[in-house]
Amino acid sequence: MAWRFRAAPYDRRIVAREQLESAWPVHGSVLIHKDVLYVVAGRSMFLDGGLTLYRLNPLTGQMLSRVKMDEKDPNTGKDLHSHIKVLSMPVASADILSCDGKRIYMRSQAIDPDGKRGRVAQFDLDEQRGEDVHLFAPNGFLDDDWWHRSFWVYGRAVLGGPGYAATGKSAPSGKIMVLDNQNVYVFGRRAEYWRWTTPTEYRLFAVDRRLPRPGKPADPGGRRPRPRGRGGLQYAELWSVEIPVLVRAMVKASQTIFAAGPADIVDEKKALGLTRTSEAIPPELEKQERLFAGEAGSVLWAVSAKDGRKEAEIKLDLLPVFDGLIAAGGELYMATVDGKVACLGGVAK
Repeated sequence: MAWRFRAAPYDRRIVAREQLESAWPVHGSVLIHKDVLYVVAGRSMFLDGGLTLYRLNPLTGQMLSRVKMDEKDPNTGKDLHSHIKVLSMPVASADILSCDGKRIYMRSQAIDPDGKRGRVAQFDLDEQRGEDVHLFAPNGFLDDDWWHRSFWVYGRAVLGGPGYAATGKSAPSGKIMVLDNQNVYVFGRRAEYWRWTTPTEYRLFAVDRRLPRPGKPADPGGRRPRPRGRGGLQYAELWSVEIPVLVRAMVKASQTIFAAGPADIVDEKKALGLTRTSEAIPPELEKQERLFAGEAGSVLWAVSAKDGRKEAEIKLDLLPVFDGLIAAGGELYMATVDGKVACLGGVAK
């Protein structure tokens, strides 16, 4: 061990998720940007004194600075609750940090390299474009629940509660995404399902990271026509394809998107319609539940990043954990739900 640093202010334990944990946990995936290590200790700005953002020397563990993040807006001194607008609330929970080379991000909250929070109030959904557009997970990057209000966003803002549908229409949103320098590739619901709905069908699609708007206005005769695309989307898509996979792990290698997950065998709209006329659960829904739990492994699809064209399909006796796929040295590496790491040799070449 080269060094060790206790980020928690005190050595105190609590019971969480049926195990002992620190009252101020630290995510195992830390961020290093321009030779500075960034790490956040704590759970919420409203609990146990809030969060603490540390800047450390990654070689020695020496603390360079420490910034407290609590229930007060550092720019105004007001309580964070003063920024609540109906379903829009400031970020207050810790998460894995990300960086675009200029700013640090914790969920939708932008932080400068010195540790100072920028604008605390959430942007409105019509302000999704700007130089601080980034990938974030409103529920946290580690949330692997297949819940209809749990998804990733490429933008600047999110609307909570039933506002999830408006968020999905305002910016690219989906269960999981990958980025390159030009585009964002998304596995998310079909455009028509960004509404209050029980059935949900998914697809794989690509969007230019500049988030160009669709070409036609939704209401040419209106006083303030706003361009909208298919299903009311406020961003243009490069391509969209439907794949028979419930993607839970995805990576881009060269010009190919690799997506893996359990097979998707159910037409949800049809199957859920049957449940309204019969008390029996349709057998295909029962089978889908077993597949989702890993009964038959997973399916790995390879599609062209250029146009979504299918390049290959491989059946695996492995089920990846959420976001458990990477590419390195011409190989794919998959972390699986049974606690193993599998190398899929030559697939990414």
